[in-house]
Amino acid sequence: MEPLTRAGASQDALLDLMFVTDRAHSVTGGRGLLSSDGMLEVLACLTPNRDRDFSSLSELVLGRAPQLGAAVCVLLAWDKPRQDLVHHLGALGLPLQVLLITTSAPASIAESRASPPPLCIDPADPAAGLARDQG
Repeated sequence: MEPLTRAGASQDALLDLMFVTDRAHSVTGGRGLLSSDGMLEVLACLTPNRDRDFSSLSELVLGRAPQLGAAVCVLLAWDKPRQDLVHHLGALGLPLQVLLITTSAPASIAESRASPPPLCIDPADPAAGLARDQG
C-alpha cells in the first residue's frame, strides 16, 4: 500500500482525530465542520496518556474503519495491541501511515513485519524523522 502523501489531500475531505483522554474521543473536521486551525488546536491541547487502556481507542478506530478512506496512526508505543490495530487496518486495505513517537526504535518493529512499518519520529527532532520519509 502506498504511504499517504499530501498530494492526495482534498479540501473536501473529512478528517477524524481519535484519541483517548478520560475516554475515547473522535473529533471531525472539514467540509464546514471544525477548521484546520481548530483541529491543530485540539492536537496541541492533547497530552500523552499512558495510563489508559488502549483497547477503547482501538475499538473506536476499528468501529469507524468502514467509513475511513485512509489512516494515519500516531503511536507512543509499539506493543501488541498497537501492532494488532495496525494489522487490522492494513488488512482492510486502507492507505496507512504509522508514526511512532520514540527516542529509539524498538527491536519489535523488525519482528512485527508490519506493513507499512512505523516511521520512528524522535520528539526532540520530528522534522528529521519526517524528512526521512520524503526521501
